Amino acid sequence: MRRQIRSIDALSAGKVGCLWGALLTAIFGCVGIFLPMLALPSMLATMMPEQSDATAFLGGGFVAALVAYLGAIITEAILLAIVFAVGALLYNLIAGTAGGLVVDVKDE
Repeated sequence: MRRQIRSIDALSAGKVGCLWGALLTAIFGCVGIFLPMLALPSMLATMMPEQSDATAFLGGGFVAALVAYLGAIITEAILLAIVFAVGALLYNLIAGTAGGLVVDVKDE
């Protein structure tokens, strides 16, 4: 059965984008943000042993890494929510003039 998607609710698309952004950033940000920032103070202490007291700032980097990691998750969630909502609004505008996507749906 063929159906046409004529419009997408912008708020619904924004919620999906928000969750999608938070999930992906939580997964990939752990490897790309949290762990490297966690290791940074020990690398600095190795390179500059006379400044080892300075590397203990904010718990040796744990708190700073955690704040950066959570900040990245929140920022990415908000940005992707906006992108998805604007994308839904643009889709609705274009689908109103050119027609929506046609999908093939199977009833079970």
